[in-house]
Amino acid sequence: MKCPKCGLDQKNNVECQACGVIFAKYLQLQQKKQSSVRTAPPDYNPETSGSKNRPLYVPVLIGLTTFVLVAGIFLLLFKNTLFPQKNEPPLMETRSDSPEISDTPLAATDSGSAPVDPVPPLGAPTGISEPQSASPPAPPSLSGIEKKLAAYAHPENIVEKAGLATVFIDTGWGVGSGFFIDKTCYVITNRHVIQIDDKELKEFKKNLEEAERVIKHNEGVIEEQKKYCRDASFANRNQYFCQQIDSREQELKEMKERYEKNSAIVDKIDRGLYDIKVSLIDGTEYFASIIVKSQKYDLALLKISDSGCPCLKPGDPKKLEQGKRVYTIGSPMGLKYTVTSGVVSGMRKIEDVVYIQTDAAINPGNSGGPLLNEAGEVIGINTLVARYAQGIGFATPISAVLEEFSPYIQIEK
Repeated sequence: MKCPKCGLDQKNNVECQACGVIFAKYLQLQQKKQSSVRTAPPDYNPETSGSKNRPLYVPVLIGLTTFVLVAGIFLLLFKNTLFPQKNEPPLMETRSDSPEISDTPLAATDSGSAPVDPVPPLGAPTGISEPQSASPPAPPSLSGIEKKLAAYAHPENIVEKAGLATVFIDTGWGVGSGFFIDKTCYVITNRHVIQIDDKELKEFKKNLEEAERVIKHNEGVIEEQKKYCRDASFANRNQYFCQQIDSREQELKEMKERYEKNSAIVDKIDRGLYDIKVSLIDGTEYFASIIVKSQKYDLALLKISDSGCPCLKPGDPKKLEQGKRVYTIGSPMGLKYTVTSGVVSGMRKIEDVVYIQTDAAINPGNSGGPLLNEAGEVIGINTLVARYAQGIGFATPISAVLEEFSPYIQIEK
């Protein structure tokens, strides 16, 4: 049958396999519009039409259907990022007796993130141009990065001042937050922000293999479609179908680019050559080195090669009281330097670690950022959120940082 809408010759006399129109409904609609009964084209014969053209259109249509299906699967598995961003971070399930932690990290993924080549020495500035500011000069008592950032942002309250010490972390496969803990430019963040999950990496490698198979298959399908469309009689009967080959080739090209980009990232991860970028509030970027990863807590200590960093003063964990106002600073869902607020909901012991529970919004990308008290002191590191719940987040107490990293950091009294 020849489709009355797109003109494709086919054996199916119920639904067009190219444009999807239902023949009966389409003809009824035309009949209503014209207020008359339209007969089938004089050269139409459902028996001879299908058998006559079958050798031409069947393999092409099967190929097109397969292309659409596998392309859909590919886009679901392998869209824009190495690890798909999670809208609801499934980190913890709450039960009536005690919380249960899953092993899914809070860090979100960034669709455009990728390691930088060539790789300069760890801790060196990346050379990215820094934003210019006409702000008044910083007070002369400041120096180094702190002086530069104060002149750029000129904070007006304690939360904005804390924002100068907060950083955005990009690993190439995901993003998170962190903050300077001393003036020598040590950075505190969560371990899971800079340490890739082995299960997730293994699963994604499987997806890469499937993506490679899909690409090769679709390349063959498109070449087969081109052969049929080189036939003038076929191309004349199936103009719309043949015109769409260019767009299908473009989609395949984009798939291949994503595949190659993500394959390169996985290869660097396998060889231990991935980079960790730390961005300041003014956009300046540094490559950071990993100093130590805590085995007891979900914490890591990084370092950039500079001096005079603005830093957060640790608060007194003994003064934590339920109902006290707290603030978080981070980059939830990639929205850099977002501030949220809430209260201390309580203290909760989860798998032998005592966390600060808060209703301040913590989302993917906040992980590793500071939890502040009303004095602007850091009292915790945003670490977990409750699965299937809202307003339940958990921060690792700042006392854990002091316990784990005191040999490295220089806290000012």
